[in-house]
Amino acid sequence: MTLKLANHLIKIETILSHQKEFMMGDQYTAIDACMTSLLHRVDEMRFSKLLRNDKLPNLRNYWKALMLRRSYQEGILDYVTGEWEPEIQSLFGDGPNKYEELALTEINRILEEN
Repeated sequence: MTLKLANHLIKIETILSHQKEFMMGDQYTAIDACMTSLLHRVDEMRFSKLLRNDKLPNLRNYWKALMLRRSYQEGILDYVTGEWEPEIQSLFGDGPNKYEELALTEINRILEEN
């Protein structure tokens, strides 16, 4: 699962290589709404370094742009209930996801191969 996540994040990085703000260009579209939810979950599961990785600058910038949108606050953050927090806390404590380094290693490996 972690290796697949790393692979998918690199695919997103490649799609975003067009240097536009959003997936399809300059306009926020339905795909961005879906990606906002998915990337929020990646962040929530404590894979934060993956979304802020200098080796994936397009993804990093995209995630920043998504988090700044009012719709992110109103559509996701305002509805966070905290129901998952005890489980996440039991899995990771106050630290990152224990598989985060594996994902970073896989990202580095794939990028070096390409």
